[in-house]
Amino acid sequence: MMIRLPLGHGIRAEGICLSLNCDDDMIWQAAIEQNMASGAGKLKKSIDRTLAALVAHQLSKERAASLLESGQKKAAPDQTKLAEQIQQKLLPASENLKELPTPPS
Repeated sequence: MMIRLPLGHGIRAEGICLSLNCDDDMIWQAAIEQNMASGAGKLKKSIDRTLAALVAHQLSKERAASLLESGQKKAAPDQTKLAEQIQQKLLPASENLKELPTPPS
């Protein structure tokens, strides 16, 4: 069976998992990692520029706070509670994860 990859200008393919188990799909994982790295880099650069403008008295605290809040809201996942539970893995092993909810389909 031949699988056609949706490639080309303007074709969005970052959400496609080509196997039944995304743990085994290295292409999908690489695409997700690349998108996260790119987005995180842009967010960090924008935060640093905002804070630099604030320190240089070129931006008010109110406007800086507004810009940072806007970026934070845009970077927040749709399933915030699930993301928070997954991130608990980063805590020491003594912290137990609660049972994860089933994501909406």
